[in-house]
Amino acid sequence: MAKEIPMLFSTPMVQAIMDGRKTQTRRICDKVNYLHLDKHIADWPLSGLMGRRGFVFDFNLQDDVDSYTTISLKPKCEVGDTVWVRETWSFGHIWDGEGEDPRDSGEKPRYIFKTEDIDNIDEDGETLKWRPSIHMPKAAARIFLRVTDVRVERLNVISADDAVMEGCTKSMRNSFGYSSDESEETFNITQSIHTYRILWESINGAGSWAVNPWVWVYSFEVLSTTGRPEIL
Repeated sequence: MAKEIPMLFSTPMVQAIMDGRKTQTRRICDKVNYLHLDKHIADWPLSGLMGRRGFVFDFNLQDDVDSYTTISLKPKCEVGDTVWVRETWSFGHIWDGEGEDPRDSGEKPRYIFKTEDIDNIDEDGETLKWRPSIHMPKAAARIFLRVTDVRVERLNVISADDAVMEGCTKSMRNSFGYSSDESEETFNITQSIHTYRILWESINGAGSWAVNPWVWVYSFEVLSTTGRPEIL
């Protein structure tokens, strides 16, 4: 049975989803990496299987030269599941300081998102503080995604095409201060993976790319960016 699952996205990644530039996300496979099982895993994961345990991936663990043990890992999301995006948010009125104060007109406060790049005020006329995405309630969610594919792989094997699907286009690279005169086509071939490496370390910390963890790769389609879709 399909589930509805929250997932955190940084503001640049939310914007990439809104712009239609992002249809893939990578998340660390905690059990493999934090239990240090990766030191013993053979270079290939077995196929994903759908069974009574749900959607799982079986890994070969090499105990010694001739001995293997199999473990099963279940991703957070399965194909067909819905992801509702948690993003940096606030709650209040929108007002540019001109015209009638929206509170005086009886306008109700609403959820506000950092990607909107607007000024907002609270009931005392002060700028509202942005609230962390981890605390965003489901009622505030405006972006809903449907998982279309799940696989597991090492972080560093990401292809140039997948890096682009992660939102790492020329405009993303420029936002990190690496401007160039390359065409979008040339950029996709030569710079998208490097841009994804910069993005990964901006989120997970310096040196996190070199660790080369096992990651879940989730591909998705966007169901809505304006609130809960009627199909759910």
